[in-house]
Amino acid sequence: QLGFKLGVGGVITYPRANKTRHAIAAMPLDSLVLETDSPDMPAAGKQGRVNTPETVIQVVESLCEIRAESREHIIKQLWANAIQVFPLLARV
Repeated sequence: QLGFKLGVGGVITYPRANKTRHAIAAMPLDSLVLETDSPDMPAAGKQGRVNTPETVIQVVESLCEIRAESREHIIKQLWANAIQVFPLLARV
């Protein structure tokens, strides 16, 4: 209601993060943006390695697994959300 966006990062790639995954699945999609938690908090399966921004691919894949919307809809809405937060992205 206040227009805040919640950053969704690598924690949702961990199957054992049930509470977080359920909370993110229940949030309105227009209130989410992606983040990588780089250089900290690597995605599942990448522990012990340096976390880089390319981890965002694994984050979006995990998000698509836990949400009911189509992958295409999720990606389009996440891009729109990112533009709201960072208007300069609209020029990309």
